[in-house]
Amino acid sequence: MAATNAQPLAGIAPVVALDLLMRELGYVSTSSPKAMHVTMDHAGISTATAKRALTADTVARVLAMMCKTITGLDASASPEIIRVVLKSLDPADIKALHTWDVEVFVSAVYDLNPQIDWYSVIRSLDQKDFLVVDGHGIRLLLTASKVALHDVYKFPIEAFFGLWSNPRGQLSFLRFAIHTSPDVFALAGAARRVIPDSSPTLLKGLPQSFLNQPWNSLDLTETLIILADVPEVAEDARVILENATQQAPELIVLGVAQAKTQWTALQKDLASGLVLLFLNGHPNSSFVLPILWQVSQQLCMAGLVLYYSKDPSSLSRILDVAQEMKALSQILETKSYPFAIDLAALASRRDYLNLEKWLQDRIRLDGNVFIRATLEFLREKVASQLMRPDATAIPNAVPLSVQVVAIFLRILQSSGLSSENADFLKELMPACFRAYPRLASMLSADEAVQSTTYASEVEDEATSILHKCYEGKLSVPQVVELLQRYRDSPNQRELDVFSIFSQVLFEEYQFFPNYPDDILSTASVLFGSLILSVYTRQEHAEFVAQSLRSILDSLRQPISSKYFQFASIALTQFKSKLPEWPNFCSLLLPLPQLHQALPDIANLIKNIVPIEGGKPEDSLTQGMAGIGTDLEALRPTPAPVFAAVKIDTLLEATGADSYEVPSEGVQDRILFILNNLTFDNLETKLVEMKERLTDAYHGWLSHYLVVNRASIEPNNHELYYAIIDGLKSRSLYNHVLYETYSNILVLINSEKTVTSSSERGLLNNLGTWLGGITLARNKPIKHKNLSFKDLLFEGYDSDRLIVVVPFVCKQSVPEDVVYMIVADNLDLACSVMEKAAAEKAVVEIDEALATAYLARRKHREQRGSQPFYDVGVFTATRYPASLPELLRLKAGGLIPSQLRVYEEFVQDVPRRPENGAAVQTEEAAPTVTQANAMGKFTNKLDELDSLVSAASDTTYGALPQQHEIRNTIRYIISFLQTCRDEMLLPILNKFAFKLYDVDSQLSRECYIILLERSAEREFGKRALKEFYTWLHYSDDERKFNVSVMLMLLKARMINVLELDIQLARQVSSGSAVAAEFSVEFIRKSLSETPPIVSHEVFFNTSDALSKLADQDGANVIPHSCIQLRNLILSAFPRNMRLPDPLTPNLKVDLLPEINQPPHVLSDYTSSLIPNNFKTDIDAYLKSRGPVTFLTDLRSRLLLPASAVVEGGSKFNIPAINALVLYVGVQAITQSQVKPTQGGPPITHSAPMDVFQRLVVDLDSEEATQEVIQEQITRVLIERLIVNRPHPYGLLITFIELIRNPRYNFWDHTSFIRCAPEIEVLFISVQKSIQTSALMRA
Repeated sequence: MAATNAQPLAGIAPVVALDLLMRELGYVSTSSPKAMHVTMDHAGISTATAKRALTADTVARVLAMMCKTITGLDASASPEIIRVVLKSLDPADIKALHTWDVEVFVSAVYDLNPQIDWYSVIRSLDQKDFLVVDGHGIRLLLTASKVALHDVYKFPIEAFFGLWSNPRGQLSFLRFAIHTSPDVFALAGAARRVIPDSSPTLLKGLPQSFLNQPWNSLDLTETLIILADVPEVAEDARVILENATQQAPELIVLGVAQAKTQWTALQKDLASGLVLLFLNGHPNSSFVLPILWQVSQQLCMAGLVLYYSKDPSSLSRILDVAQEMKALSQILETKSYPFAIDLAALASRRDYLNLEKWLQDRIRLDGNVFIRATLEFLREKVASQLMRPDATAIPNAVPLSVQVVAIFLRILQSSGLSSENADFLKELMPACFRAYPRLASMLSADEAVQSTTYASEVEDEATSILHKCYEGKLSVPQVVELLQRYRDSPNQRELDVFSIFSQVLFEEYQFFPNYPDDILSTASVLFGSLILSVYTRQEHAEFVAQSLRSILDSLRQPISSKYFQFASIALTQFKSKLPEWPNFCSLLLPLPQLHQALPDIANLIKNIVPIEGGKPEDSLTQGMAGIGTDLEALRPTPAPVFAAVKIDTLLEATGADSYEVPSEGVQDRILFILNNLTFDNLETKLVEMKERLTDAYHGWLSHYLVVNRASIEPNNHELYYAIIDGLKSRSLYNHVLYETYSNILVLINSEKTVTSSSERGLLNNLGTWLGGITLARNKPIKHKNLSFKDLLFEGYDSDRLIVVVPFVCKQSVPEDVVYMIVADNLDLACSVMEKAAAEKAVVEIDEALATAYLARRKHREQRGSQPFYDVGVFTATRYPASLPELLRLKAGGLIPSQLRVYEEFVQDVPRRPENGAAVQTEEAAPTVTQANAMGKFTNKLDELDSLVSAASDTTYGALPQQHEIRNTIRYIISFLQTCRDEMLLPILNKFAFKLYDVDSQLSRECYIILLERSAEREFGKRALKEFYTWLHYSDDERKFNVSVMLMLLKARMINVLELDIQLARQVSSGSAVAAEFSVEFIRKSLSETPPIVSHEVFFNTSDALSKLADQDGANVIPHSCIQLRNLILSAFPRNMRLPDPLTPNLKVDLLPEINQPPHVLSDYTSSLIPNNFKTDIDAYLKSRGPVTFLTDLRSRLLLPASAVVEGGSKFNIPAINALVLYVGVQAITQSQVKPTQGGPPITHSAPMDVFQRLVVDLDSEEATQEVIQEQITRVLIERLIVNRPHPYGLLITFIELIRNPRYNFWDHTSFIRCAPEIEVLFISVQKSIQTSALMRA
């Protein structure tokens, strides 16, 4: 209905932009349909012009304007414009509003232009002025769409996907939409979903809750990826995505994998990081990784290769993942040859792959490129095997078994190698035999002979070079030059000769005592020359370390020995390099033989070794990794920084310094069990592990469990505890305990732990692990192994508290508790610090003035009656003559004004007399230090609590202006405005949590006032955010205090929309406390006069409560929570309209809806499943037989004798309830089918047989007993006397009971009139029903 008589504003163009005109008029323009039409008419929009003037863009501009001006516009509206525009309207059509009535606006739009496309309207919001600043804007757009589309759930969210020209406005909407209830916008319901619910393969094992999350929208993920590349909003979009990786990493990784966008740096970072997260053993990796493989094999493959490159030891986990995904064969097709070859080798060991056939196939496909990659892979694996210090060491990568190496060599030798690759293999063979001595027995005779011959030839050549040197055929410089050339040669044979020469030389070392002097001298010069000029690179570290150790050991021998002779000559050759190894020199310096036989070298070393207490930088360690470690083993072990950790007694108890390593097959199987272990399969896996794990292997397993698992996987600690408990082995527990302490000892004393947060993280994880295997299981941490008090002292003394404190005590208490503790002890801490500072200052001042004291003391002894003058003061330049008169020193001492400075100072700082006791002037004025101010503040706070307790029956507004409580509040506020920022945070936290500690309204009013006034300071605003964050987002049940929340709501100190979202989240998570609080809080906030908020504000929470009813029914709610149960049971579908229960002559059984079976989501039939009860019910309902079903029905509904509670029912009440509901639903279904098939009526059917049998069998005569009737009435009344809402069925039942004379309700005087207040209650209810019925009639 459009107004036609309105005239355009005088002085305004005939056509005014609608959004600008409405902004000028304010909310009154939407106060009624007539007002809206008049406003549109003034903007040139009428029935005749609507199709042209009322476009999607026009409507979108109005909506954008409304989103930005939801509040605060009423004060700025122009009365003159309102009067002119709306002058033709009746005053009844103009109402004062405080916000836009968007329903009126949208209804008017469709009145004038019914053909307008709403999707186009929403898409047209892409304009520069559109911005959603809070949840009100979301609600406004939602309401507008509900009016336009007649369905709140058809909001065209797709309009916000893609890239807008106004990305800031687009992102502002999406940010709030993501955090809104899924039912409102159904982000996950868009056409393109990350996990479509139509794919049963993908849905297998997936939690149902994932499907409804906003991040299940592929369009949303793609849009945010696009926005993250737009500079204007890049940072905000990145933050949203990064937060999403914490909330739903499963959906984000799958969404990123499927996104049809050009891959950006952010997308790559997200993808790689999340893939690694799930490969590392995320709890949901079992269903995410198979889906990821299906949607993006390329991404999954890249993640596997990256995981391997970061940690080659993860190969076992990768193989398990490949098996889970059933993708091993495809993964092995990758062109990343080292990864593929390594994985194939491990798969072969586990009998997942025929390695010979796989190698042959790859060689046939990729030829020499693959062969070369295989040779290089073998070379690295063999070198790694040779460098392992001992068999018990845990390798950094998965080693090759000798059987696998044999397969590689056989296939390579039979593959028709190129000459270059053939030479490579020939040169590699000797190293293979050295690394795997059993290899010769696994190769054919020809292969073994060929390899042995080559190795023999290389060794002979190296030995020949040494012998020629001894015989004088080659001089030492010539040997050095030759070895340098071999070292740098591209020829593999020469490299092998160089490599084996050092072994030959060390083999000769043991025979040095038998050498003639001339040959010994040659060997010694050669040895030293090699250290000086040949073995100078990183890869030669092992030779250098071994050489230096040999020289050190030899120098400890008697001077006359040949070993000492060798060492002294060799040392002289490379003495120029000694400054590079100060630690080695410090080991030489104490040797008396060195000073006696080699004084020049001893003097050189004296200049190299730093003074005692210094800490030299070991360039040997820096330049050659590994040497430093070996050298440190030679030095007497220095005392560790932390001596409070001791493992000696544990070592003796376990013998854990050495242990047996199981075979590779056993290792593989145990590690496979660990990789696939969950709480669900724990028992079966432990049985399998016990079969393979002997006591001898406990040390190996413990080392692996602590180092490779517990230290880096804190989230899996509970699972590993369960392993230890399940194996029930004292030996294993002792080994685990030893390994834990041992690794703690290494980490806590490591210099790296001080500077590296990751190292400290490992230490903290081990601390948590230690507590879990000891204290958490009621086992002590023995003082002899770990003294916490000493540990903290040592940390303080060594300035390493950053290492110790997090290890000793994790801050598992809520942050607010920490702040309260700080606040409560702040004055004490300040006092202690001030006292320490003052005492230190007094001592330092006394020392500085000691000379002055002495001069004055002598003057007093010699010239006691004369004043003292310090002539030096007047001549000292530190007191310039330009000082003001007041401060300038004069003969005759201090003038009174100067003396007052000292008198005031002495009031604050204690003086120390000669006897050392600190005293203070008795009449000193109160100090003005911060600690004293804090103390006075604390006293005032206690005083406030006392005053409030005495006046708790009043309110703050009723107090006189000069009341003591108001004065105390003023003092506290003045303190808050002047205290230091760092003190404000704990104080505000104390205020905030005081709200929950006090009971009276006055107390809470006082603390809310203090919180409000604290926010006047900028830091106060920031500090209060801590409280608001806790209030909105914490799961702490202390915050569910209805009285406190209502007062904060009245004071506008909480964001109601955000609170609504978070309450809905907690209710949806199943929190009964949150649900009960929500009901009471919403009820009270709406029942205030006037209401604090409108009922629409809590639609998310109401939605969640309704879902709670749909999913679980009211059975999850305690019976004592009557109103909450009522609220849950009152829920009904939005599209259903229930008949008024007070309608006269209402016959519920005649309503058409009575023939519709209820839609019950809860699994109510579970009570019928035991003993095939439901199967028998279905059979009877289908065939009306056998007859014995009815005769046995009563006995099947009885509880077992052991389950009957004294005084309780003998029947299984849940089974009866389920039976009645299930049979009733089946009866309705049959009644709808049978008429079309000519079947019997419902009164002569199987369902009615069951109901009639129940009436006969279940002691129906009990219903006629007065006590039963009284109980029924009491239950009904209890449910009805609480505040609304009331369940519909409850109302129908009670009204029928009171109104229908056949029940003779009013004749039961024994309980209806048992007390006057009860009788009044029933009469009141009767009158209310009758009055309401008359009004409706």
